[in-house]
Amino acid sequence: MPWILAAAAAVVLMIVALTTLRPSSPLPTALPTAFTAQGAVTPNTPRGEADALFERAMTAFENGDSSQAAFSGQMALNAYALLNELDPDAHFHIGLLRQIKGDFAAMLAQADSIEQLSPGHLFPPILRHRVARMTGDDDLMQRSYRRFLERYDGEIVTDKFEYQAHSRLIESFRTEARQAVGI
Repeated sequence: MPWILAAAAAVVLMIVALTTLRPSSPLPTALPTAFTAQGAVTPNTPRGEADALFERAMTAFENGDSSQAAFSGQMALNAYALLNELDPDAHFHIGLLRQIKGDFAAMLAQADSIEQLSPGHLFPPILRHRVARMTGDDDLMQRSYRRFLERYDGEIVTDKFEYQAHSRLIESFRTEARQAVGI
């Protein structure tokens, strides 16, 4: 019987936290951060809730609010864990959330998951580059740049939703990669 009460209390706490964290108005799409998806939030669905928490966490992370980033990031990870199926965009979000926690192995695992779901996808080199930059692995950094550039032309024309949603991040990384390899 005590475990039923504990479970009920946990559910109530999760509902309160999710409703408290949900913005009263939709997140602006005109001012996307470098990390977040542009207009990707679909409210009132489990995926929409996870994406909204992702947006909140990444905005806090970008603004230097580490406590809000950690709290919202963990809530987002919990929300993504409840989803039945994860697409490459969700795996990318999880990888970026793992960056907040400094969990580089989990970031690489998300890159691998994206590769399995969608070989040649643009997101794995971006995640691997972030790990390389944070760990000082210059070889991995250069391989990530090259792999991204090798894939870019063939992938970007596929017009995948996640490429549109993260277009600013992708184009910024492309510019950085081209400069790094001397193109």
